[in-house]
Amino acid sequence: MNMMDMAELGFENLRRTKLRTFLTVLGVVIGIGALTSMVSFGTGMQKNITDAFKQNDLFTSLYVTSGDVNLGDVMGGDHERVMEALAEEPAVALNDSTLDLI
Repeated sequence: MNMMDMAELGFENLRRTKLRTFLTVLGVVIGIGALTSMVSFGTGMQKNITDAFKQNDLFTSLYVTSGDVNLGDVMGGDHERVMEALAEEPAVALNDSTLDLI
C-alpha cells in the first residue's frame, strides 16, 4: 500500500463519517481559538502591568532614607507627598559606615 492509496483511504473515511469529521474540526478550531485568546490576554495583562510600573518610576529610581515612609503613598504613585515628608527631615550623608549598616 503506497502513500496515494493511504491518502485516498483516509479521505474516503472522512467523507463517510461527515458528522464525526465536522465535530473533530470544530473541536480543533475552538481549541486553537481558546489557546490563542488566552496567550493574547496574558501578554496584554503583562504589558499593562509593566507599563504601570514604568509610569510610576518604580524601576528607575532608588531612594534611601533614614525616616519612615508611608508605603501606601509610594505604591499609589504619590511621589510628591513622599518627597515632601522626606524634605522635612535633615539629610544624612551616605558614607562607608552607613553603607555597612545598610
